[in-house]
Amino acid sequence: MVTIPAVMQHGWCCFNWDVMAHVITIMDPMLYQTEDTSRKTCLMYAAEKIHDALFNCIEEFFTEWHCSRLSWTKKTPLLSTTTFTRAESVLCVAHLLRHFNGNSLAKPLTRTAIANERDSLLIELIHMEGNTAPLQLEGLDVVANALNELMKDSGV
Repeated sequence: MVTIPAVMQHGWCCFNWDVMAHVITIMDPMLYQTEDTSRKTCLMYAAEKIHDALFNCIEEFFTEWHCSRLSWTKKTPLLSTTTFTRAESVLCVAHLLRHFNGNSLAKPLTRTAIANERDSLLIELIHMEGNTAPLQLEGLDVVANALNELMKDSGV
C-alpha cells in the first residue's frame, strides 16, 4: 500500500493505493460534513492526478514492477460522524496514517482519538533524536500529564 497525505482547500486528507486490490481509498475526515458535491469532485480529480504522477514514477524508476495504472476502483468511506475543523483535519490525517489497515480504521476517528494523536506527536517530537529545543518549564506539567495518560492507556 502507498498512502499520500495532501492538504486541500478545505483541509487535510489522504489517498491510499492498495496495489494488490487495485483500489484507491480517498480519506477525507470532513467529507461527510457537507452536501457540496464540488468537494468530492475535487478529491476525485486530485486522486486521478496523483495516480498518474505515482504511476509515472513507478514506470520510470521501478521497471521490473509490473502494475497497471488502468482499472482502479475509488472508494470514499465514511470515516467518522464527528465534526472536525480544517485545523483539526491534520491530526485526523495523522490518525488515518497510523490506523488505516487497508479496509477500515483499527481505531475509530473521534475527538478523543485526535487529542491522543496530538499528545503522541508532541511526545515523539520531544524524544526525536537530535532535538535540542529547550522545554519551557510552564509546559512541563502538561507534557508530564500527557505522558502519564499515554502510559496509562498503553498499560505501562
